[in-house]
Amino acid sequence: MFVWKMKLSPRLKTAAVIALLAVFTLLCVASAVGAHRERSGEQPAGASREDEQASLDCLTRIGAEQAELLESSRVTIPEEFDAVYEEYNALQKRVGLDLSESRGREVLKSVYAVKNKKADYAVILAGNGRVIGGHLTDGEYGGEYLPLE
Repeated sequence: MFVWKMKLSPRLKTAAVIALLAVFTLLCVASAVGAHRERSGEQPAGASREDEQASLDCLTRIGAEQAELLESSRVTIPEEFDAVYEEYNALQKRVGLDLSESRGREVLKSVYAVKNKKADYAVILAGNGRVIGGHLTDGEYGGEYLPLE
C-alpha cells in the first residue's frame, strides 16, 4: 500500500481553495452564458437567414409584429404521414400551405410568443426561404391548433 502525505502551509491551503472556487465559478458562468444563448433566439445550426425572414414575414402577415422568439430548432418532416400529420396537414391546406411537398426534408421550427386575439403562441415551419406550415395555439396541452391566418 502506498500512502502519500503532504504538509501544506495555511497560506497554500487558502490559495488552493480560492483557485478551486475560481474554477468552479468560471464553469458556472460559462454554463449560464451557454443557456442564455440557447434562449436568446440565436440561429440554430443549419438555419438559414431566409427561413428566419420567412417566419418573421409570416408573423407580420398575421398581425403579430411584436412577437418574441422563444425557441428555434431544426425538425424533419416525416416521409410517411400518420393520422396526426394528415390532420395537421389538412389544417395547413386551409390556408394554402402543404407539408407533403416537404416530406423527408429538414426545416426550421420557430416558436414565438405573440399578442393575438386568438392565441398566445405561433409555431412556424420554414424551409427554402418560405413558410411551409405552422399554427397558432394557446400553449395548453391538448389545446386547439388554429391556422396561420
